[in-house]
Amino acid sequence: MADNAAVTTIKINAITVPEDSGDELAQRFAARAGSVDGQDGFEGFELLRPTDSRSVWLVVTRWRDEAAFQAWTVSNSFAQGHRGATAPAATAARSAPGLSFGATRWPAAPPVDGDGVESVRPRRSALLRWTAMSGWQFIQNPGPTNMPEEVLAALGRRAVEFGAAPFTELVAGCLADLGRVFDVAEGGEVFVHTASGHGGWEAALVNLFEPGQRVLVPDCGRFSLTWGNMAQDLGLEVQWLASDWRRAVSPEAVHDALAADGARTLAGVLLIHTETSTGVTNDAPALAEAVQASGHPALVVLDAVASLGTTTLSSRAFDAVVAASQKGLMLAPGLALVAAGPRAVERAETIRSRRSYWAWPERNEADIYRQFCGTPPVQLVFALRAGLDLLLAEGLEQVIARHHRLADGVRAAVAHWCGPHDGRGGGLDFYATNPQERADAVTCVRLAQGHDPREVRRRLREEWNVTVGGGLDRLAEDTFRIGHLGSLNETMVLGVLAAVEGVLSQCQIPHAAGGVNAALSHFVQTSTSPPIGVSS
Repeated sequence: MADNAAVTTIKINAITVPEDSGDELAQRFAARAGSVDGQDGFEGFELLRPTDSRSVWLVVTRWRDEAAFQAWTVSNSFAQGHRGATAPAATAARSAPGLSFGATRWPAAPPVDGDGVESVRPRRSALLRWTAMSGWQFIQNPGPTNMPEEVLAALGRRAVEFGAAPFTELVAGCLADLGRVFDVAEGGEVFVHTASGHGGWEAALVNLFEPGQRVLVPDCGRFSLTWGNMAQDLGLEVQWLASDWRRAVSPEAVHDALAADGARTLAGVLLIHTETSTGVTNDAPALAEAVQASGHPALVVLDAVASLGTTTLSSRAFDAVVAASQKGLMLAPGLALVAAGPRAVERAETIRSRRSYWAWPERNEADIYRQFCGTPPVQLVFALRAGLDLLLAEGLEQVIARHHRLADGVRAAVAHWCGPHDGRGGGLDFYATNPQERADAVTCVRLAQGHDPREVRRRLREEWNVTVGGGLDRLAEDTFRIGHLGSLNETMVLGVLAAVEGVLSQCQIPHAAGGVNAALSHFVQTSTSPPIGVSS
């Protein structure tokens, strides 16, 4: 589109997309614009859509007959749209505050890459509406979580020479402090991989087990299932231990499964601390004690992706603990962390199967390049330093206590919504049935049959500027998840709960009003600040 083109910009407030959707909207405009008789009044257009929104701007170029074009806008349901001349259109439309646009053009233009632009692909039978919002979007997914300003600033720092002493000393300090956060035993090591949490899973598997060996995996949710499937993909034989997804894994069941392995063919046990998909926290110390009581020599690996920095945890009870950067550590995704105990470090030295990127022995070298098996993620290390400084300044015990208090506030609200106050409860419930097993990192809410959690999430995102997590795996059809971990305080929690309660009303999901007040009452009653007039 030429910058000096004569243009008209229309903001489409309402347009019904046909059933066959996809690129139908663009094809519809192209067919109209390219009609032989030219009665529709324009020759070229650009559709602009704000990212993560179902709204559309139509920027028309090289339009011909004003009267015909005005008639076309009315006949195509654009009568409620705002119309006005702009020049240049693309610049003006894209300069709208806070909006990132995608584009579809006619006549055809090459796909645009590298600048956040994506094709307009409206949802089937969707009503498109302009939804520009001011203020911050509340991100209450169970990960990635909100990042503090100090972490965001660290991510924006310039690159430095990673082989020079200042950076190598920075990495050494981060590893030492991660050891404090994990509570690593003497003789243990913390390994940092440039990867997601799944990379940490794989690093633990290939450094501790040989293809063909057997591992015990309690099936307690989507992530335990995925981890076990990864183990199978890597050639391990998985012995599944069935478990009720709505309850914590039974330590007795783990003990009995190991005790029954008289031939000691099980090489390891893969456990989840907090199962993010269900909102259930397993009793990690009790599980570790069950393994020890069985007398079985299997290596025990714990997934603490959602529990590190949110729930009391010591890696000393396990041979290896896997975590990631985007949850309790308050960073961007991209770092997979494994705290390996002495037995795990020794085992990694003797493993016979081939490894390369994930191999821990090579990462123990002094060379910083080898420690990361390549170029270090410099900005993520800066951010890690900033996040660790914040956690240690607050105090690890205080961080855990804060998460528990905020989680109790969320649980107070959900429990109130569940009723039966004023007879309006019954439309929702906790997915985790035992209150003592509900996680301090995430709450999974189950809706009654006939109510769609995807509609709840859509309204929260598009009308309230709040995001929460969707249900996963077999929970996709009836649950959504409220994350309450990372850089978070009472006011943020109350704002999210207010939005959720509003959407419950909008979606006519039976609930007892007043959940937000229940959370507020909890926060007031548990405040560490004394009432006015009472000395401390």
